[in-house]
Amino acid sequence: MKVTWEEQGSNQGCMTVEVEKDLVTTCIDRAFKKVVKKVNLPGFRKGKVPRAVFNKCFGIGALAQDAISFLWDETYRKALDEAKIVPVSEPKITCQEAGIEDGKPYTYKVELTIEPKVTLGQYQDLKFELDEQEYCVSEEDVDKVVQAKAQDAIVLEQVEDGKVKLDHFVKVTIKNLGEPWDEELKQTLADVERGYLTVGKSLLGKEFDRQLVGMKVGEEKEVDLIYPSDAKEQKDALLLKCKVKLAEVKQGQVPELNDEFAKEVSDQETLDALRKQIRTELEQEVASYRDEMQRCGLLRLAVVNAKIDVPPIMIEDELKDVMLEAESFKGDLSAEALREVFDQEEENESEEKDPFKRLALFRVKSWLVIKEIAKKEQIEVKTDEVMAEIKGGGLQKALESPLGPTLLKVNDKGEQVIDGERLFYMTSKYLYTKKVMEFLVSKKTG
Repeated sequence: MKVTWEEQGSNQGCMTVEVEKDLVTTCIDRAFKKVVKKVNLPGFRKGKVPRAVFNKCFGIGALAQDAISFLWDETYRKALDEAKIVPVSEPKITCQEAGIEDGKPYTYKVELTIEPKVTLGQYQDLKFELDEQEYCVSEEDVDKVVQAKAQDAIVLEQVEDGKVKLDHFVKVTIKNLGEPWDEELKQTLADVERGYLTVGKSLLGKEFDRQLVGMKVGEEKEVDLIYPSDAKEQKDALLLKCKVKLAEVKQGQVPELNDEFAKEVSDQETLDALRKQIRTELEQEVASYRDEMQRCGLLRLAVVNAKIDVPPIMIEDELKDVMLEAESFKGDLSAEALREVFDQEEENESEEKDPFKRLALFRVKSWLVIKEIAKKEQIEVKTDEVMAEIKGGGLQKALESPLGPTLLKVNDKGEQVIDGERLFYMTSKYLYTKKVMEFLVSKKTG
């Protein structure tokens, strides 16, 4: 097989593949064995027509499509490896079906957009400083956790007069009196009805809760529901009419913060010991987060220092994942990631104004830089490492992530199954990122 790559612009070109005659003959033979099974000719049993008779009746053109398909399967990936290119677009194939002949070479051409060349800048001896004050655990932080445990340990008691007040715990049923509810609202209301609603602090908003004040058990009342309750502008919210029935009302008795409380909510004997345990756990969490921020910071610097001309199609593909994550987390995670990116002034050179596209661009650059550093520093991720990660909980973690739905595909039987190839890719990408980040930390200064 002879392979040539001709550049035709930035990250674009044409790959020409000339397949040797022996493989062409093999693929035509495979095509005949496939096609002849469906052929009916007078004087022959179905599927038993001799090759010479088939050629005379139908010609080699009847085998061309399948033969070329077999040729593609046998040669395309090998040709990419030989040309040392990684495609990022669907191949645009030029094939002359009439040109395939038994015993002769066959040539096809493929137009592709490929991964860009990465010119690394400085990625060793990087210095990324963190504000250590942001990674300290204060007594206030410990107090918040203790208070949260106290809230979880609240003892519910009946309300003597049965009237709802702020901070009471109520159980309600909610009926729609107007426009149909969307699935998200239905799920939210179902969650509310399954448990106790804390009046004044519920998911349905303070305005909804305010209308419950004064109700008695068994009473029904028409109320207004602003949805979503946290809409920043009135035009972004819906005013829904619904009927609420009060099923139960209780008040909470917060436990006294003492040694008995500590024994009840933990395995510690005293409140001081509980506070010490909480501090230790918080310090471990903060240290882990600090280390992660340092790794991300060093990687950002390496990306900023690199030169890469990213093809638009790579940004578009990554943008799909960015938007999927934003949808899953209602924008929270993406907003945090955006802030992390744009806090770095060096990265604001991009002319792209759409923040999600800018994030997609940054993530594409990050992965390309990670691969280039791994290549240069001979950092490898072996197949057994990937499989061990998958078996050790990586599969479940991936399925539960925002990109979990992209790991599923439908097989020939119409069944939903795991896309093994994508799972392997995502897991190896995670491991490469982890290893390269650890390398950057080991080579940092300061």
